[in-house]
Amino acid sequence: MKKNIDFGKNAMQQNTRREVMVRLNNRKLKVILENTEQVINHLDFDLEQYEELDGRKKEMCARTIRNDIADIFKNLEDYLALVLKKIGVFVNDKSFKDCINLALDKQLLHDEFGKYIIDKIKIRNFFSYRYNYPKTEELIKVYKGHEDLFKGHISFKMTLF
Repeated sequence: MKKNIDFGKNAMQQNTRREVMVRLNNRKLKVILENTEQVINHLDFDLEQYEELDGRKKEMCARTIRNDIADIFKNLEDYLALVLKKIGVFVNDKSFKDCINLALDKQLLHDEFGKYIIDKIKIRNFFSYRYNYPKTEELIKVYKGHEDLFKGHISFKMTLF
């Protein structure tokens, strides 16, 4: 008899743990969303400033733009790891491109944004492996003119709540 009671307690504890994990994951997802939104706002501001600066200040702004773009990719990696884990897919043994394609297949990523980012994986690899950073103008082109894709991605992620 006691085993049945203990089993019931364990089942209840497991359900409680699952509920806690779902809440934690939702909080993490919200933080990732907020971080991405903040980075994009910073990037918009930094790009406005960049055109008007020169010399040392322009170099400092260029580094900030580089960091903003790197943060966008990092937030995307965090987002993919979290949402794919929620559906039982672990990303440790998968490439960034594989994760994007999986998320696209499962409709966990804005379609146009995902396809655009796949095309820009080379830029992401520069940040990940820290070799031959692209010029600032090249990084600006990743975002400038494609702002709607990035903002659409944020709007899409908001629908997951």
